[in-house]
Parts: sequence; C-alpha cells; structure tokens
Amino acid sequence: MKIYYYTFGCKVNQYETEHIRERFAENGHETVRDHSAADVCVINTCTVTEQADSKCMQMLRRIRKAAPQAVIVLAGCFPQAFQSRAEALDECDIIVGTEGKGSIPELVDSFMKSGERIVAVKPHARGEAFDRMTNKGDSDKTRAYIKIQDGCDCYCTYCIIPFARGHLRSKPIEDILSEARAAVSTGHKELILTGINLCFYGRGLSEPPTPTDAV
Repeated sequence: MKIYYYTFGCKVNQYETEHIRERFAENGHETVRDHSAADVCVINTCTVTEQADSKCMQMLRRIRKAAPQAVIVLAGCFPQAFQSRAEALDECDIIVGTEGKGSIPELVDSFMKSGERIVAVKPHARGEAFDRMTNKGDSDKTRAYIKIQDGCDCYCTYCIIPFARGHLRSKPIEDILSEARAAVSTGHKELILTGINLCFYGRGLSEPPTPTDAV
C-alpha cells in the first residue's frame, strides 16, 4: 500500500510519525508525498492551541476531498483530548489517541477487513508505562530524534497538554542507549533527545536518572 503522513506540532510528534512510518515499511508499504495517490493517510495531530485544532481539521477535510478512496487515520493529541469531537468527524475512518500509535498498521488491516470504523483512544492513568517505541531514524537524514520522556503533571490552567499526553513517564536509560546505537549504525551524526517536559526526565522510573544522565 501507499501511505501518506502529515505531522502537526512538536518534535515528539515527528518522532512518533517516524515510528509509524517504520512500522508500515517493515511490512513492505511505501511512503508517498502526494495524499491524493495514497491508500492510507495518517494525520498526527496537535491540540496545543485552537489554531492547531483548526489546521488539523482543515487538513483532514482537504485530504478526504482529494483522496475519497483512502483510509484516513486521525491520531494523536486532538482525539486524545477531545474524543467526542474527533468521533463527530465523518472524514476519518480510524481514530487513535496518543498511546498505541505503533499499532496503527494493525488497525488499518482490521478496518480493511471489517469496514467498520475504529476508535482506539485509551484514557491515561497515573503509573502507566512508557510506550517503549523505538526508531532506527530516517536513513536520508543526518539527524535523528530519540523520545525519552512523555507527559506532564503541572496542570497549568491554560494548558491542555496533561490531558492530551497523560502523566509523567520516562524511557529507561538502557533503551535510550540501544536506540542511540541503532541510529548511529544507520549513519546519523546528530542525536536529539526529545520529550514533552524534558526537565522531568526520570520520573516514573524506579531509580530515577536525571536529564544529564540521559545525555
């Protein structure tokens, strides 16, 4: 199949889209740059502002109009924070929250077999495990992102992030090292550690390391 990806928002979203792309590629699927030629379109959303929501919805409608034949996946922060609003959008076939993006290829297979809309939005819970996705990194680039942290517990009055991303959780040091080695082995010269609230890296691990330890 031909897969098109569009990513809104932060470096964490870019990392997660790359993970989805690698999962599809493992099964022999091709990435395309033209959504009108795609069999599957994955929109990885951002919801940090009302403007971000609006841009995501515009892109969703644009893709559906240009590619009526495509399976459209609406994923990420917007459906996680506003599930009922996401479910009200007729243009998307599969709705996925911020957890479980790595299962999107399997969800697409299920949809193609059943033809029934899939909603896979899991509520965040305190103490949940870090979603241990790993990437090899895009081989066409010298820079690779490594996600080491997710979530935020600050709950600032103006900010939707804790509701979209859940509680603080961190990737174990050994997993970071393994992913870094894999990225270097594929030719990457620069590694960028990314997360939702990096200054809290280590929270959620039994023997909490610090951001400095991760570096």
